[in-house]
Amino acid sequence: MKNSSLKRLVLMIGTLIVATMSTAFMVGFNLYSAAVESEEDRLVVAAKSLASVISVSHRHIGEDSDEEILLIIQEAMAELNYQGFGTTGEIVFSRKIGKTISFISKRRHIDNSNKTENSIDDTLPLLSKRALPMRYALSGESGSVIGPDYRGVDVLAGYSPIKGLNWGVVVKIDLNEVQAPFDAAFLMGFALTLVTTFISAILIYAQNEGVINDLSGVTRKLQTELQRSIKLEQELKISLDVSKNANKAKSDFLSSMSHDLRTPLNAIIGFSEAISLRIFGPVGSIKYEEYAIDIHKSSLYLLELINDILNLSKLDAGKYIIDKESIDPEEAITECYDILSKLSQDKGVELSIQIPKGIPSVFADPLSLKKILINLTSNAIKYTPKGGNVNLSIQLDSKGHIFKVKDTGLGIPKEKIVSIVEPFSRHDVNPHHSEEGTGLGLSIVKSLVDLHDGNLEITSELHVGTSVKVTLPFKT
Repeated sequence: MKNSSLKRLVLMIGTLIVATMSTAFMVGFNLYSAAVESEEDRLVVAAKSLASVISVSHRHIGEDSDEEILLIIQEAMAELNYQGFGTTGEIVFSRKIGKTISFISKRRHIDNSNKTENSIDDTLPLLSKRALPMRYALSGESGSVIGPDYRGVDVLAGYSPIKGLNWGVVVKIDLNEVQAPFDAAFLMGFALTLVTTFISAILIYAQNEGVINDLSGVTRKLQTELQRSIKLEQELKISLDVSKNANKAKSDFLSSMSHDLRTPLNAIIGFSEAISLRIFGPVGSIKYEEYAIDIHKSSLYLLELINDILNLSKLDAGKYIIDKESIDPEEAITECYDILSKLSQDKGVELSIQIPKGIPSVFADPLSLKKILINLTSNAIKYTPKGGNVNLSIQLDSKGHIFKVKDTGLGIPKEKIVSIVEPFSRHDVNPHHSEEGTGLGLSIVKSLVDLHDGNLEITSELHVGTSVKVTLPFKT
């Protein structure tokens, strides 16, 4: 961890140093370029001014002696009131003689006041590298140049020809002297910037270390939470497996129990019906006959309950198989009406059906559709008060066939509508669950509708009635 932190610190400092050096170099170079340009202008102005004064003040140079020439130069310098250029500033006068350059005067000014004469060769070849500034001065144009002078030292020079004469003047300063202040400033600025950079890097590093530590803490917390989530997921998976196994065991038990109960129950139903109908003669006492009728009714109810439990266990276990086919909805509804007509008459409830002409076939499992319609309609009849009515209808929409059972019963509170499709769910004011009901009818209907990829919708209003819609999609 420490080695990694040190590497980050070194990398950070190195990056900042490179950035600092680049910035300092660019700034220094721009300042130096500006200074050189300004110095060039000053040198060119000085050279042109000297040339102009000498040209105006001396009309005839021709055969004058060197003493007279120097006197003219001194007069020009005095009239111009020349100010020197640092410690290496120098003014050089020369003329062209054939293929050579002859130096007339070289005057160096130190600290703007003291002056010294330089002892050098009197002439240089015109094409010599050391004659560069003077060659430009004798070319007939004014300007500036950077290059070696007669000493072979790089200088920054302003030059100008003296009009009317075969002379030239050069005002120059050593390039090192121009660069020196910027070199020193660059080094000082770089040193200060380097120190500042190092301190900033330390501060940034320290701050980042805090952030890194914070991130490390967050990472550890996330890892802990992740491990906890994985553990909870494993526990949940185990619980789900246990629940699935328990549910399977429950379904297997209910299925086995239902089969075991139905066999003797069918015998009870058959014998009680034979006694109540006196198939083999009178039973001897009217009470026995009444008991036989009660046993028969109770056995039928118990058989209905067992059948519902068996169907529900199959649905829960995923063992309930449906076989879809095209069914005439008018035939299915009419059959339901025929089966439940007697029940509605016994309850004093008016049962009606409504089937539009030309309704197309519905794609469903025949037995399942019959159970859906009979369960919903019988519930509505059973739990609608005497004098009420129940209507079974069918219609089409963009989603499929809609079977609708509407009654004028007591209605269901809105908060209890969701739970009434749960197995064995009962509510005191629920007209679909009474003391006679098994509490499984709507659960079975819901499961059968889901097997058909359909939709079950229940709407109800207290003391007004309930409407149940089953939508079965078209064949795809």
